[in-house]
Amino acid sequence: MEEEQHEDSSTRPPAKCDSDCNDKPPSRFRSQLEAYKLNQTVCDICLHSVHYARKYCVSCRAAYCARHLNEHNESPGSATHTKLSYVQASGSSPHWRSSVSWTQALMILVVVVAVMVPVFYMSSDDEDARVRALVREQQPRVEKRMQDCEEMYRAVEDQRLLLAKRVCHMQETFKDQRRRMKSKLQEDRQQLESLLSSEQKVFKDLVMPMVESTNRILYSLLENRTFTAGVQKWCDELAKADAVQSS
Repeated sequence: MEEEQHEDSSTRPPAKCDSDCNDKPPSRFRSQLEAYKLNQTVCDICLHSVHYARKYCVSCRAAYCARHLNEHNESPGSATHTKLSYVQASGSSPHWRSSVSWTQALMILVVVVAVMVPVFYMSSDDEDARVRALVREQQPRVEKRMQDCEEMYRAVEDQRLLLAKRVCHMQETFKDQRRRMKSKLQEDRQQLESLLSSEQKVFKDLVMPMVESTNRILYSLLENRTFTAGVQKWCDELAKADAVQSS
C-alpha cells in the first residue's frame, strides 16, 4: 500500500509544498529506497527532501514536511501517535525529538543518577571485597616467595663475600710470589756475575800462562832440526805401513 502511495505521489508534479521543502535537485525522489541510498530525509507523502526543518513520527516511523504534517495529524488514529516537535538541524540524516519538557528531562536525569549512584557504590564495594579476598588468598604465597628471595639473596651475598676473600688471598699470594721470584733472580744474577768474574780471573791467571808456555815449547821444538827430522821420518814410516796394508 505504501509503495502504491509512493508511485502515485511520484507521478504528481514536483511542486514546492511550502518553505520546509527543498526544490533544489534532487528535491524529489521516485521512492524512499532511492532517498535512503542517497542518505536523504524525504516527506512520506510528497517525497520531497526536507533539509531545513524535519518532523518525524516515532509511532509510524515516517517524516513529514510542514504541509503534510497537518494531514498526518488529522488522519484517523493519529491521536495515539507521539506528538511531533519542531527540530532545526543541518544535514540530511533523520533527526527527531519528542516533546519532553526540561523539567521532565531534569526529573528523569535525577532519577537515573539516584539509581546509578547506589549501584555504582555497591559495585565498588563488591569489587573492593573481591580484591581484599584475593589479597588475603595470595598473601601467604607472596610472603613465602619473599622469604625465598631473602634466602637466595643471603646465599648470593655469602658467595660474593667468599669470592672476594679468595680474590684478596690470591692477590696477596701473587704479590708474595712475585717478590720472591724477583729476589731469587737478583741472587742468581749476582752469583752468575761473581762466577763469571772468578772464571775470567782463573782463565787470565792460570790458563793464559799455560797456553803461552805451551806455544813457546812448540815453537822451540819446531826450530830444532833434529826433532823435525824425527817427526818427518815417523810420518814416512806411517805412510809406508799404510801402502803395504792397502796392497
